[in-house]
This record gives sequence, C-alpha cells and structure tokens, in this order.
Amino acid sequence: MLVQIWAAVLENAAQKAQAPKSPILPKRKKFPAFQRLFLNRRKNGP
Repeated sequence: MLVQIWAAVLENAAQKAQAPKSPILPKRKKFPAFQRLFLNRRKNGP
C-alpha cells in the first residue's frame, strides 16, 4: 500500500518537473531525496 502511495507521489513530482509553466528549482533539490527514500523502501520491502 505504501509503495502505491510513493509511486503516486513520484509520478506527481515527475509531472510537475515536466510542466514548463512553474519554475521548480527548490523542489528539484528535494526530488533525489524522495527517490532515495523510495528505492530504500523497495529494497527493504513494503
């Protein structure tokens, strides 16, 4: 269940990153941290 939530969060972040409207420089710094957390969670199980 958590994996689905994380997948949705990452998908949402990816869509925001692709949107050329809003400059997302501050959020871009946080994104790798989200990815690391997500990958760690997948390694350790749901």
